[in-house]
Parts: sequence; C-alpha cells; structure tokens
Amino acid sequence: MTHWIPNYLMRIVVGALIVPVLLYVLFLDNPVYFCLLIPVIAVLGLREMFDMIELKGYRPFTWLGYASLLAFQAGAFGDLPPAGFLGRLAAPATLITVLLIGVLLTQFFRGHSESNFGDVGATLFGVLYVGWLSSFIIRMRWLPDGAQWVFLLLGATWMFDSAAYSWGTSFGRTKMWEAVSPSKTWEGFAGGLVTSVAVVWGVSHMPDFFAWMPRVLPAHAEVSVILILVPLVCAAAQLGDLVESMIKRTAGVKDSGSLVPGHGGILDKMDSFLFTAPLVYFAALLAEGLAGG
Repeated sequence: MTHWIPNYLMRIVVGALIVPVLLYVLFLDNPVYFCLLIPVIAVLGLREMFDMIELKGYRPFTWLGYASLLAFQAGAFGDLPPAGFLGRLAAPATLITVLLIGVLLTQFFRGHSESNFGDVGATLFGVLYVGWLSSFIIRMRWLPDGAQWVFLLLGATWMFDSAAYSWGTSFGRTKMWEAVSPSKTWEGFAGGLVTSVAVVWGVSHMPDFFAWMPRVLPAHAEVSVILILVPLVCAAAQLGDLVESMIKRTAGVKDSGSLVPGHGGILDKMDSFLFTAPLVYFAALLAEGLAGG
C-alpha cells in the first residue's frame, strides 16, 4: 500500500502551493482577476484534448477551436442580464450556432477526406466539453455572492476528489467501472461523499464559534440546502472523473498531460469541475432568485 505515498505527497505539495493563490484571487473585490484565469486554464485543457484526439488519427480545427473557446469564455464575463434564465441562453446559443457553421465551413474548404465526420465531431466535442462547461465557473463568479458560490464549488469538488482518492487507495475493494477506470471504487466514492458533507457542514458552522472568521459560503443558501447540494456535487464530480477516464482510455493514455506534477495534466484536474460547475451554477441561480424570466 506504500507505493502511492510519493505521488500522494506530490499532490499535497502542489495543492498547497496553488490553492492559496487561487483563493486569494477568488476573493478579490474585482471578479475580473479570477475570471481571467479560467480561459488560460481552459485553453491548456483544450490543447491536451486535441492532443489526445490527434492520437486517434483525427485532425481537429485547433485554431478555430481556441478562438471559439475564448468566445465562450468572453461571453460569460459580467453575465448577469435582466432577462432571467432565458436571457442567459441567448449569447451561448448564438456562439454555438456560429461554432457549428464555422466548423462545417472550415471542413468544406479543407476538402473531402474519410475523416470528415471525425474531424468536425472532435472539434465540436473538444470546444463544448472544455470551453462551454468551464465557462459556468466564470458565470458563477459574477453572481451575487459569486466568490462564495465558487468557493463552495471548489471546496466540495476538491474535497471529494482528495478524500475519494485517499479512501479508495486505502480501503477500496468494489470496482465502480473497471473497464474504464480500474482504480475507482464504491468505497472511495462513499468516503469522499461523507468527508465532503462533513467538511462543508463544519465550515458552515465555524463563524458561529469564531467571530473573526469571514463568511466563505453563500448567504442565500441555507445549510440544509448546501447539504443537499454537496452529495449531488460529489456524484457529478465522480461522473466527470469517469468520463475523462473514458476519454483517456479511448486515446490510450494514462494522463491527459504532465503539466501539473503529481496530478497529470490540466484536464485531469478540470474533469470533475466540468460536471460540477453547471450544477452549482444553476443551484446558485435558484438560491439567489435569478432563475426566473
């Protein structure tokens, strides 16, 4: 059981260096500073996605993909229109339409090949999977109590990932989906879920005992609501992890990259957030009373 300790320690060291900086930027008064980090991370993640796609012989339209990703991210800045939920869908729907037409026209000018369908599908998939889903983090930061909602997203997802890894490595026996990810177990999932709920519950009560502690959870989300949301976040995080494992297994790689020591690639760290960010965003809209219209 000791073979995993060096890698696990590396994960802790890297996390200890990155997390404080990320949280400092998150809680700055101006949301722009935090939101500018997301496109940078997303572009690096999309690069890894395109690299894996190219391993299977496809030729995604990389520069069109990067431009489309940045358009999705830019469209999420300051996303708080008065038109309510339907109004929030107008800009993304326009961007998706432009992306689809752009990819088809680019393929048209590239010429006919046996991989036409694959090249088009791979480009659309990469941009929507990485660029569209990660844009919900930016949208969330611009909400009322946006920093607190993003903190809940980051904290619950990170806690689940770390705890599930630890519990699964130490006590995991029952494989969750061995054909896709042999290391994922139901014991790890259960341990991660219980740990995440316990930690969020504890953090929500800490200001009651320590008057000096700042509020880090959303004011408009009651503890009971958060404790219902956190298990859903854990389930979404696990699904996001499994989906990326499926992608890597299809590409024939162990990690999406090697940019983050002890963690693999950027996409290996984004995978859970790509599923949890939309969930928490829509939960935040409901809690803040912004889902109508």
